[in-house]
Amino acid sequence: LLATGFWLSSEAYVREHSRKGKEAEAIGFYDFGIGLSLVVGGILGALLISKFGFDILYAISVFAFFGLLVSFMLPERRKKLSLGTFKMIKPRRVKQEFVDYFKEKELVKLTVFFFFLSFTVSFLEMILPLFLEDIGASLFQIGIVTALFFMPLLFEPYFTLFSNKKSVVVLGFIFAALFFYISLSSVFAE
Repeated sequence: LLATGFWLSSEAYVREHSRKGKEAEAIGFYDFGIGLSLVVGGILGALLISKFGFDILYAISVFAFFGLLVSFMLPERRKKLSLGTFKMIKPRRVKQEFVDYFKEKELVKLTVFFFFLSFTVSFLEMILPLFLEDIGASLFQIGIVTALFFMPLLFEPYFTLFSNKKSVVVLGFIFAALFFYISLSSVFAE
């Protein structure tokens, strides 16, 4: 429940505080920040786990506390959150939002695509460390490989600047096919 509220409010905050017409770039750089935290977190986690063991997991609350402190420093355009804000959430209005959403066929297609993409990525996020542990990788190695897994997120802002989005998709398919071929050839080489 908290994570959903955090993601929704943080993305809405980025859109609201981005320059007019630059929302895609702002979201791209926001996602870059998330990707960078996943890469740095994987590397830092690998170092800390290998040095201190799993006791370091208690330090996560310290990092979350620093995040909370930083959130108080973010500028806000609205005056205050009032009780009237919550009165806007009415069952009839929520139903109408769903009806309006499903009328937008392109948005529904994008959601279906994003569902399968997120499903695949989350599946890999779970399987990758288990696979590495099964083949005898150390905790340090698992942390480094996990950090490298998130490296493509660092290139997201670059791809938001393309005016021809089809070239980005074609380039993505080329890279995916190349990496798939490399991984398959290394598997069959053994």
